[in-house]
Amino acid sequence: MKIKANYKINQKIMYPDFIPFVYMFFIAVILIFQPSELSGLAIENEALPLSANGKSFWKLEGEVSNRYVFRTAHTQDTIFTDNDLFQTLHFDMTTPQKDNFGVHLLATCREDLDGGTNRTNFYPLEDIGDTGPINIIGKIYEANIDYDYLYPFLPKLIFGRQSGTRSEPVFFDGISASIDFFRYVIATLYGGAAVQFYETGWTWGKDVLGGIGIDILPYRSAKISLDYLFVENQSKLFLTSTRYNHLIDFAYRQRLFRWMKIITKVRFINFLPDSLEVRLLNSSPGIALETNLSYYLQFRTDNEPGNNLSQFYYILGPVYPFHSLNFKARSLITPHFAIELGFFIRALLDNQNENTFNHQYVRLYAFLEGIDLFTPGLSASLSAGRWISPANDYNSIGLDVSYRFKAGLFKPAISAGTYFSLFKYDYYLERGERKAAETYYLKSHVRIGKHFSFTCSYEYETSLENYNTLKTGLNYAF
Repeated sequence: MKIKANYKINQKIMYPDFIPFVYMFFIAVILIFQPSELSGLAIENEALPLSANGKSFWKLEGEVSNRYVFRTAHTQDTIFTDNDLFQTLHFDMTTPQKDNFGVHLLATCREDLDGGTNRTNFYPLEDIGDTGPINIIGKIYEANIDYDYLYPFLPKLIFGRQSGTRSEPVFFDGISASIDFFRYVIATLYGGAAVQFYETGWTWGKDVLGGIGIDILPYRSAKISLDYLFVENQSKLFLTSTRYNHLIDFAYRQRLFRWMKIITKVRFINFLPDSLEVRLLNSSPGIALETNLSYYLQFRTDNEPGNNLSQFYYILGPVYPFHSLNFKARSLITPHFAIELGFFIRALLDNQNENTFNHQYVRLYAFLEGIDLFTPGLSASLSAGRWISPANDYNSIGLDVSYRFKAGLFKPAISAGTYFSLFKYDYYLERGERKAAETYYLKSHVRIGKHFSFTCSYEYETSLENYNTLKTGLNYAF
């Protein structure tokens, strides 16, 4: 059953009192621990203060992107529109001489050009990132400094906002450290204030998390990983209370032969078995064949874990026990043609639990790709498939044609095509699940300067409602 709630998500993620603290902290660390011969930023891709012998102390790389998105939705009686501007800033400042210190930032900003989206009535273009009653919101995903091999036994030390590098992508403001025990055992410890991007009534510092991950290398071709993550999530929703979650992951990776390896992963939530995953990967270079076989089993119903473990619970609702089997084989049959065959099976352990975001079905498909057809840069792919579900069966055809001009300014890469999805999801969009959706798209990318590039894409989706999405972007890489 899909969960609906009559509340708006708190989007005040970029806290005014937190941002100055981050930047003052960065500046203080740079001035105290790094060379002070800063003479300015060089042109092009260098951004480097230079020492007397011409060697650089700093290297600055990153990207600034601006993207305009225009969307429309057509229902039987009404046409809805939405205009948004997205901006992203990403940079990495490192010391190339020692290559052991870095400053990293990843921040995004969204402006609703329609003047805010604080609607309570039906609106098919509503999404989880709407700005609400205000026009502009911002999020900081990464803002940290890191040291590599500050000591021989300390290969990595990170301070600031970061995402979990272990089995679960959680965000937090704190510290993480990797400790090397004789190169056969590596432990990672991390913890701090949990960062929530999509939750109601959240206040920074109230939610906390911490974890430890251990990698053991018993011999050259095997790796054992053990992870523990603790999350405390305070909820202010009606009839809810603070949730405490314990997540334990055990993984084993083994290279069976030169080109074959197996990965096994078992997960426990609150000390109860939750899921099992097994993957078998094989590559045969002699016959240009790659195969991938995976099996996933979820033992129990995931009701309401802390939002760090399930950021989209209030959209998805509970996920009932199921298992799935996925197989695909890809081979380069000639220098210009590749073929891929595969199938995917998803089945519920209890057939009566089928609902939105929780279906059982079978997909069979064949995929033929042509590379550098007739002329270099021209590629095309054709796919055919069959979707089998308890309610309906569908046959599908997909097509993609792309052409990339030779490298250079104002020489674009263009692609166009179509594909069919029995169930199509975008967890950020409140339009949620679309059934039997046919999508048509056109994309292009072109360099318009030494550091500038322009992107443009259009997508038309037909399902219960019809959606049009136009995206244009200007990127600056430095």
